[in-house]
Order: sequence, then C-alpha cells, then structure tokens
Amino acid sequence: MDKHTQILLTTEKILAETRALWTIHEITRRYSRYSKTGTIYRYFENKEALITELHRYIRQEIATRIFSDWTEQQSDQEKYNSLWRNAFDSVLENPQRLAVIEILCHLPSECRQKLKMFDGEELQPMEELYQQGIDNGELKDWPIAVLITLSFDSAINLAKRVLRDQLEMSDQLINEVCQTSWDTIKK
Repeated sequence: MDKHTQILLTTEKILAETRALWTIHEITRRYSRYSKTGTIYRYFENKEALITELHRYIRQEIATRIFSDWTEQQSDQEKYNSLWRNAFDSVLENPQRLAVIEILCHLPSECRQKLKMFDGEELQPMEELYQQGIDNGELKDWPIAVLITLSFDSAINLAKRVLRDQLEMSDQLINEVCQTSWDTIKK
C-alpha cells in the first residue's frame, strides 16, 4: 500500500475513533509512522485537501463494494436488490466508515457543499438506473436523491441496528425488507 493511501486510511481511522476532525499535526502525532508533519504535506496541501481526498477515496471504495456483483444482464430490480444488499453488507463489514461519512456530512456548510456523497462518476450507474426507471415509468417521478434516500436509508439503518445487537435478521427477512424498499419507490 502506498503512503498516500496509508495516510487516508489513518485519517479515516482517527475520524472513526474520535468522531472529530483533527489537525494534520494531531494525525502525525497520534500515528508515529508519519513522524514528520512534512510527510503528509508532500501528499496533501492542507487539512481541507486531505479531507476532500479522503471523501473521494471513501466514495470510490463504496462504489466498488456496492457495484461488486452488478451486471448489465440483470433486470433493474435485480440491480437494485444487489445495490441494496451490498449497502447493507458494507455497513456490517466496515461500520467505522459510516461514522466517518456522518462526520463528513456535518462539516461547515462551505466544506459540505464540496463533499457530496453522490457527486462524481463513481456512483453514476446507480443514478442512471434511477433515471432510467423514472423515464420508463417504472419508478416514481421524484428527485433521484429522494429515491436514493428511500432505498438506502433502510439498508443502512437496519445494519446499524444489527451492529448494536438491537435486531437479528435472517436472509429471508433481509430479502423481504429489500423487496419492500423496491416496492416503495416503484410507481
């Protein structure tokens, strides 16, 4: 793993552990393998650049995970089911990432405007799936952000409850909830 990625993963770990944004100096102090602040500045101009790059990295990792078994041969509902289940499973596999995403969503407004989770080409196939569903009359003609929220908030929040030992879910129940989520956004 290259040093650039190591710094991003270290920053993600600090954010997940502390639930707070730290200065680059604090990151270097807490993780001695980057013994000099200058090492980080070779890769990132400032804290904002580091956070922006971390956000991009997380978006790419999320896209890789949720599209892991996506194929063009699948029906729209099969694609949806795959996305929903992969989102559910990814929270279970990496709950600290969700904590970091929540921190990034609560940045001051000028920073938050630059860091939108669904901007960028990484998640474009999902947006196209929703737009195609709207255009074909299969999905409700609502803003895509609303459809995505209705789709994935259920997956994410259920996974959080499982992690907190507040809920046990069988595969059958997971599939039924996913189907209900699909039915909610269908026309």
